[in-house]
This record gives sequence, structure tokens and C-alpha cells, in this order.
Amino acid sequence: MYSKEDIERKRQEALERQRQKRLPSNSANPTSVFQKNIDKSYPNQNAKPSLKNNNFKNCISNDGSNKVTFNSSMKSFSYGNPQKKMPSSYKQQSILNRFSPINNNKFYGNQPACEVNCSIISSNRFAADTSIFHQPVIEILKTIPTRLYDAKSKVWNFHINDYDLLHEKLVNMKPDVVFNGLPSFVLKVFKNSFQNENKEKPIVDLSRIDATLLNSLYQFQREGIEYGVLQNGRCLIADDMGLGKTRQALGLAHYYKNDWPLIIVTPSSVRYQWSEAIIENLSSVPAQSIQHIVSTKDYIEKSQITIISYDLLGKRIDEIAARKFGVIICDESHYLKSPKTQRTKSVQKLANYAQRIILLTGTPALSRPIELHSQMKLLMPSFINYYEYGARYCAGVQTKFGWDFSGSSNLKELENLLKTCCMIRRLKSEVMNQLPSKIRQKIILDKDLIKSTTKEMQAASKTYEKEKGLNSHIALLEYYRETSKAKEKAVCNYITELLENEEKFLVFAHHQSMMDAISQVLTAKKILFIRIDGKTNAEQRKYFVDTFQQNEDVLVAVLSITAANAGITMTAARLVLFAELYWNPGILCQAEDRVHRIGQIDNVVIRYLLAQGTADDYLWPKIQKKIETLNEVGLDQNFDLKKAEISNQLVHNQQKMDNFIMSSPPNAMSTDAAQNSSLQTSSDSLKDLLDLDDAAFDDIDLDNIV
Repeated sequence: MYSKEDIERKRQEALERQRQKRLPSNSANPTSVFQKNIDKSYPNQNAKPSLKNNNFKNCISNDGSNKVTFNSSMKSFSYGNPQKKMPSSYKQQSILNRFSPINNNKFYGNQPACEVNCSIISSNRFAADTSIFHQPVIEILKTIPTRLYDAKSKVWNFHINDYDLLHEKLVNMKPDVVFNGLPSFVLKVFKNSFQNENKEKPIVDLSRIDATLLNSLYQFQREGIEYGVLQNGRCLIADDMGLGKTRQALGLAHYYKNDWPLIIVTPSSVRYQWSEAIIENLSSVPAQSIQHIVSTKDYIEKSQITIISYDLLGKRIDEIAARKFGVIICDESHYLKSPKTQRTKSVQKLANYAQRIILLTGTPALSRPIELHSQMKLLMPSFINYYEYGARYCAGVQTKFGWDFSGSSNLKELENLLKTCCMIRRLKSEVMNQLPSKIRQKIILDKDLIKSTTKEMQAASKTYEKEKGLNSHIALLEYYRETSKAKEKAVCNYITELLENEEKFLVFAHHQSMMDAISQVLTAKKILFIRIDGKTNAEQRKYFVDTFQQNEDVLVAVLSITAANAGITMTAARLVLFAELYWNPGILCQAEDRVHRIGQIDNVVIRYLLAQGTADDYLWPKIQKKIETLNEVGLDQNFDLKKAEISNQLVHNQQKMDNFIMSSPPNAMSTDAAQNSSLQTSSDSLKDLLDLDDAAFDDIDLDNIV
């Protein structure tokens, strides 16, 4: 009986014999002819020049002075002085162009070197992949006790404990065999990991964490904090969107409260999220102990928690580093993807003094593995250097412009390495059974993009605050209308950033002006979308819904809260945005259920985009109060906004949005079907608002809800 290895060897030999037979007898390789001539002229095989390619370069002869030159057109060949003519013997043999039936490449002594490339394939096993079939190497691989052979991939793999044994046997076969082993850091990590596997996993006591936060954690969030503790507070939490990375970071940071002061470094538009999340989740931390640094002139107090943006940190790094923060949280840590930027250098300077470093990002590597290196180096100063990392995991190639690390290689090993030493990442699909069917999130839009200080907004705000009774209803509607205009830029920026995920989503709005602004952005970005509002007839409505459901290229549905909150199914998406609020929670719940219904196989994420200093400040608590009233009388709609996670808008390229807002209104749909619908922008007058929404006021007493 033949083994699988013997069968493979014989198959390869048979293929080689067939290939040799197919070679034409009169087709000699010009290069090999010239090489033979050189072989005859150089009895000393170690000194002879070699001609392997058409792009021949000057080769130094045995005395170091003579040179052989050959041009790519193969019209001239000279020895020694380029001006000297070729000897006649060379010319005659070149013309004869004889074919030699003996090919010295067939002999084992002249075979190309066999490379054995090692890489990690699991937490305790590594693979040894041979570049060519090499019988002596195969025989050695068979002697390793923990050997396994994958017939499908034709690759051998072994237990990590046998690495040294394999290395010892193969390294002695040089130069016929080249052993490309594991980097020492990688080998050390996985050997230590295997040793710890045999030990009983330590029990992590989280009781020291603030009870308010601890009692509200899901099981996978507790496991995330426990993982961070086992990594001594130095880890990357890279969970999928909406899985509560902020709460896990706060829990881990509070576990190490004795190492505070704590500094939280974030993008500028997210800084207020953290103070709200701290107040909401860590009741034992006084609000006055939290400091926001928002300018270069702010005095740096000796507070327990300091919140600062990446850009501002770079400008004040010397002052801030002098405080020697013991715990660092870096939100959206993919901002640190380049080691050359000021923000990365500044965080690195902070990290020199910190005992605990917590990195958070849902996209740890935006496009290339090289973007992970600087983050890993923050967590593990002994991590492999930039060039070694790039060569191994980024298919590094050295060009005339320097090293190119834009590729990827050994990704399975990199994934196992990150999970073993510093990163925890869970996808929604992995923890779906722990999550509620709906995940509601409150997104605080960037204050700098909200036009809350215009004369119209200030007048509407003052009018609403002083009016009573029916006049209060009318004043709220006016304030609500002005809020829509004030929020347009911030909403459009948020949607622009969201488009980078290339994920289907619904966006609900009430005012035509808001829907127009969103549509303009989608058109400018060349995004295919549908739009359904009060002007869309029944036939168009059905066609648009079917298009969204069936066409993967149609990413966005722009929908009216009142016109599209019922009667349609849009389970192709799992994300719903509310660009504007609405005072009837039943309408909002119905709108949410356009995706949360039979046919939906994923958890649904609902995001309410709120603007501080606008009518949202009044509408949000009124909606919550209305929900509580319904629950008290047994009309629970499973609609609890108090449990909505708080987040903030991330803003990039803000200057680009002005062009979108000021452009002319687009068509309702940017697909071909849009030509079938002619939508007109309705009036935003107060009369139209009252006429449209009269029924919505019937079941709400706004005066009595505070």
C-alpha cells in the first residue's frame, strides 16, 4: 500500500515526464546555449557568470576585471572589453544553436532550494508548507510525533511544542532546504498561551465595579471586561457596532480605579458622549470630577477623569503627559493607524506612563493589516517592529520608493495572534441570542453643525417656553419645524459617514426639507436610493419597496414618518435612522417595525438622531413620559427609550456638506425607476403642518406632560 505522500510524489514525477516529452526537439533555449558557452570557458564553477533572464547585467569574472555583456535583443555578445569582438568559437556555437538532450536540472544536485514556510493556524498548532515536493523533507516531516496532513490543502501541521524539534532537523539541510520559521515574538506568545491552557482559568471578581453599570451588563459584555482584566487592563475591544464598547471600557477602567487619573481620548465630536455615559453608568463618580478640555487655553485641573480630543492632545501633549495618567481609553482607535501622525505620537507619549490602556474600535483595520501595528505597539511595547510586521503580515515588497506594505499575508496567523495576546472581537451574529430584538440608540449630533443660535430658532424657543394651552401646541410645531432646518447639516454628515459601511438602512423624517436635504446628499454621493412620502402613489410605493428589497445596490430608503410607517415590509435592512422625532410613540414604533417583522433574521438597530438646544430637548422627554403612561394602563408597546444607548456623531470632512445642502432638490429615486415618479416639495408652512398632523394630537395632552 502506498501512502498519500508516495502517491503525490509519483504523480508529480509522471507530470514532469509528460512535460519533458512535449518539449519540441528543435526548440533550444537561447539563454541555455550562451550559458553552455560560458560553462566551457569557466572550469571553475564558482566563478562563472550566470545568465538567467533576458535583462542581463554585467557579471564579474574570476579575476574581477573581465565582464560579460549581453543586450536584450540578443544581437551582440561580448567578453571582457565591450568594444572587443566576440571570439569565433562563441559565434559558431551560437549559430549552431544545438539542442542538448541532457538537462542538468533533472539531477537532484541542481534542483532549486525547497522552502519550508511556517505559520500559525490555531491557538496551539502551526503549519509547515513546502514550496515544492521534496522527498527528504517529507521524510523528516513524517518523523514529527504530532504530525497531521491535510490532503485537501496538501500542507502538514504540528503542535506548537514540536516547533523546536522540526526547526532543528530542517535547519541542518541547508542550502538545499530553506527554513522560514515563526518570529520569536509570535512563537513565545503561543507557547505561553498553550502553557496557560493547561492551567485553571482564574476567576475574575467584578464586584468592585460600580453596581449601576455591573447590573446592567449583558453576559458577553461581562466577558469582555473579564478578558481585559486577564490582559492586565491592556486590550483592544473591537466588537461589532452596537454591542456596547463604551460600557465595557468604563467597566474595565472602573475596575482599575486605584490607578486613576483616567484620560479618555476621542474624536472631537464624541467627547460629550463620554461624560453622559459616565454620569449614567458610574453613579459613584461625581459629575464635578469630569473635565472636558475643549481649547488650548483650558486649565488642566487635577480631576479624576479628563476627556480630550486627539487633535487637542497633540497640541498640549507636554502639559497633559506631565500628569502621568494611569489609565487611558482611546475611542475609535483606528485614528491611530499611522505611526507617523502627531496624534499617534502623542498617545504613545501618554502610554509611556500608563499602566492600563484600553483601545476601542469597531473597525480595527479600515483597509490594510498594516494599520493595526501602531495600535498593537501601544498595548505591547515588545511587539515585533514595523518592518518585520509589514514583511510577514502585509506581503511587504521593497520598491525603489521604499517598502510597500499595502498588501496582506499570513492573515490566519495574525488573527490568532491578536486574539491570543490583546484583542477581543464579537460580531452581532455571535451574541444575537443575548441581545434584545431591538437595540435602540440615542445619537447626539455634533453641536458645531447644528444651527441652534439663529434668530428663528431663538424666537421659536422663547415663544414655546412662555406659551400655554393651545398656543403651546402651535408654538411647539413652529419650534419643531425650525429644528428640522437646524439639524439638516448634522444629519447629512452623519448619513455621509454611515454610507462608508455600504450597509442598507432606512432613514425616517417628517419635513419635506429634511427629506430633500438627505436625498441631495445621496444623489451627490451617487448612492442608489428610494423615497416614499405623501406624494408617492400606491403603484410607485410597491415598486419602490420591491426594488429596495430585491436590489442589493439600492442602499437607502428615505421615508416619511407619517406616510411610510405602516403597510410596507423592508427586512432587507437591519438599521433604522430617525432624522427627526415625532410626538406619538405609536407612530415611531410602527415605523421601527418596517424592518422588525417576519422575515428579519438579524437584530434590528434603531438610532434616534437628536440635537441639543433644539425642540428635541422637549420632545424626547415627552415621548418617554407618554410611553410610561401607556405602560401603566397595560398598553405596553415594548418601546422603552430610557434604555437607549447614548452615542455621539462622528464627523469628518464637515466643510463638504455645505455644497450638498445648498444644491437643488434631487429626484425621489436615483435608480431608473425614479423617472416614474415626479415628487414635488410640499409647503412647510405652519398651516400645512397643522392640517397634516391634527390627528396625531388627539391622544396626547402636551400641557399635562412635563
